[in-house]
Amino acid sequence: MLQEKRKLLIKTLPILLLGLFLFILYIFFFVGFDKIIEALREVNLNIFVLALLFTLLDTFFFTLTWHYLMQALSLTIKFRQAFTYVLIGIFVDILIPAESVSGELSKIYLIGKNGQQVGKVTASLVVQRILGMILTTISLVGGVLIYLLTEGTLPAIITYLTAIVVSFTVFFLALILIFCARPNWTRKLLDSIFKFLRKITRGRIRLDEWEARAKEGLEIFHDSIFLITKSGKKLIISGISSVLSWIFCLLTSQFIFFSLKWNISFPTILIVYSLTLAIKSVPIGIPTEVGVAEIVMTTFYSLFGVPIGICAVATILIRVLMVWLKFMMGFIALQWTGIKIIMETPK
Repeated sequence: MLQEKRKLLIKTLPILLLGLFLFILYIFFFVGFDKIIEALREVNLNIFVLALLFTLLDTFFFTLTWHYLMQALSLTIKFRQAFTYVLIGIFVDILIPAESVSGELSKIYLIGKNGQQVGKVTASLVVQRILGMILTTISLVGGVLIYLLTEGTLPAIITYLTAIVVSFTVFFLALILIFCARPNWTRKLLDSIFKFLRKITRGRIRLDEWEARAKEGLEIFHDSIFLITKSGKKLIISGISSVLSWIFCLLTSQFIFFSLKWNISFPTILIVYSLTLAIKSVPIGIPTEVGVAEIVMTTFYSLFGVPIGICAVATILIRVLMVWLKFMMGFIALQWTGIKIIMETPK
């Protein structure tokens, strides 16, 4: 296990450092370190602590959303366990650049090791992802409309990107919903995948057992999706928790700007954060898209008239809370889980 962790760090660390180097170059050529230092001196620590609290509440309600979805499927997972798995998922997601897919796979694996049905766990995570996609799209469109009504015209590049992001998100959301609602289509897709695998492996790998497991999991998955849609109260609570998680996530960004004594409008936060999240979701092989996300976020805020020094410092502080704080919490959760497994394993 230790050797595997070392290999993973050796592979990801150089790419992560490359991303940081790109961001440093961006600051050097387009911002200036003097402006960074000047803005950092203005940080109000009391307001910054509030932003930190909002980050923790965001994680709490994100976990609560998933916890109630699992309860709707009669999965016996305690909230404490779910919270630990969410933190581990964040840690894995940051370390392995696959934009939440790797994090979700880790949660499926950990709960599967507890004897829970993988199809049910997958269904709960898919529904949570759907809720997140809907919230991101509504926030982006709502933010644009409010900004146009209150502030005037948007920067041209923001308008174009909004149109592209909304179009792609709606397309993929519709695709996911169709496959959830049409089990026959999903079965045909699964048959096509295994047919293709048999063709390229030419019988060298026995796929019958894997195919049987996949089909069994698929049946459980579709049954679970149906159960969640009929769960009523638990689905409503999950939806409310998801909205609260999103709100606290946005408030983290806004209060970071308040801590820098800059009164930024909430629609601007809505637009920039939603767009950054959408762009960051394109896997480019860099853990947490370090460097790329910071450059994008800093540039977007500057387009809305925020001084570039404040943009850069606010972006750094936002990423410290939303990425690196959660990364450390996830690392601690992973080590604690490993210790528990060792203690519970018979000699």
